Amino acid sequence: MPDPMTRSNIGQLFSRNAATRLGAATKLGISGAERLEPEEYLIRVAEALGRLRDPGALPRLQTLLGHPDALVRVSAAGAVAQIHPEVGLRILEALLEEDDREVRAQAVEAIRFVASPEAPRILCRVLHSLYHHIHGIDRSDDWTVNLRRSVALALGLEEYPYALPSLMHAAGDGDPVVRANAMLALGTIRDPAAVPVLLGGLSDKDGKVRARAAAALDNYHDDRVVDALLSTLTDPNPKVVVAAIRTLGALREPRAEPALLQAIGGDSDQVAREAERALAKLGHRICVRTLIDQLHAPGTDTDTRATAAAVLGVSGDRQATRPLLTALGRDAVPVRTAAARALGRLGDRQAVHYLTEVLESDQCPEVLLEVAQALGQLGDPSAAVALETAMASPNQLLRETARRALIRVGRAQIGPSDPQEPAPRGRSRSPRLLMKRGTFDQRL
Repeated sequence: MPDPMTRSNIGQLFSRNAATRLGAATKLGISGAERLEPEEYLIRVAEALGRLRDPGALPRLQTLLGHPDALVRVSAAGAVAQIHPEVGLRILEALLEEDDREVRAQAVEAIRFVASPEAPRILCRVLHSLYHHIHGIDRSDDWTVNLRRSVALALGLEEYPYALPSLMHAAGDGDPVVRANAMLALGTIRDPAAVPVLLGGLSDKDGKVRARAAAALDNYHDDRVVDALLSTLTDPNPKVVVAAIRTLGALREPRAEPALLQAIGGDSDQVAREAERALAKLGHRICVRTLIDQLHAPGTDTDTRATAAAVLGVSGDRQATRPLLTALGRDAVPVRTAAARALGRLGDRQAVHYLTEVLESDQCPEVLLEVAQALGQLGDPSAAVALETAMASPNQLLRETARRALIRVGRAQIGPSDPQEPAPRGRSRSPRLLMKRGTFDQRL
């Protein structure tokens, strides 16, 4: 409850004396009040009074509800809703009937932050109206994009089952952010009726929507969900794959184990680590000795050896270093590629010397790319000479990988320019011009 001084400040906010008014505004956290236009000042005052949550402010706010400026009225209604939710929500809902679009948008924003079970119900009706041409509003209106985004997001913060129909409309919105927020909200509601919509979201053209849809399926364990998530593991967007793997781990689906082992061998370290965590949830224990045997057993097919090498990279056991180095030197290209990637993930700097030798002598582009990246991950400065040599390669992708690796090993604050690319032309400024503009340090 505010102290008496704060209560007196409420009255001083509306004083005719400018100094008194500005002093009270400063005490209530309204900075720069002297530079505000009258309407803007009243909006800031209403917001401050709402934050106070003091019933003593209601008479002043009631006065502001009659102000000719609609945005002042919205701010006052939002403040009333913070103090007396039932009364404030009725006023805000009435403001949704205003002709001014900005007023309606601000009213919705105010409703979002009202701590009342009735607030999400109103938001559901607003979202429904946006898709059913009520009051001339429809989803083809660009101005409603931010409105649809914020309402869909607000409905996803808590479990509101009655929001399902409106959110299923939002899942088909033309704006990808609205669709992504709708997927998040549908996952929060946990209603089986939303499953077809979420499965459809896995094939959305926007990666964020696909990732949200994959994450939202973590409460639905049936064959169609698992099959769809397994298909998603081939998605070109690593964030989508990570979300699908995380959901498969949460579902503890044993059918996912082969696909998760395969995912560890991909380019993305984040995907590999997430797949390893999901396998642990499935009860899969990485047995380093078994994987080493698979890596070198005669007659084992190439795919099995490559998978074994990849999984050794996330095992965290450095006794895998020597077998991986052996595979890197004399195995098939897929196995050598997997071994190089695994050595970077394993983090054992004892492999640096051997990796630099491979970088200088190997002729396979796929292997060289992985070796350069592994040296960057290991971060040992002794690899700098080999990486600088790789910068002269005719392979542009290898040059770029080597440049990034050099930055990671600490041999360049900014990556050296590609010797086969023209240097960008920069704008130069004379010291005299800089001195005239006052930006040149004249003490030098």
